[in-house]
Amino acid sequence: MKIAIACDGKDVSAHFGHCEGYAIYDATNSVIAYSETLQSPGHEPGRLPVFLAEHGV
Repeated sequence: MKIAIACDGKDVSAHFGHCEGYAIYDATNSVIAYSETLQSPGHEPGRLPVFLAEHGV
């Protein structure tokens, strides 16, 4: 399972839809490992769920 955490630089963002990007973590077999950082696609209604799904989140 992949998990997306909204971030602004190295800090967790207070707003999931208005952040700079998403830190993606892969949680497999009780191990959580950093996978990648994705730049936010911008704030557009309905875009974020599709964007994250395209990256396997």
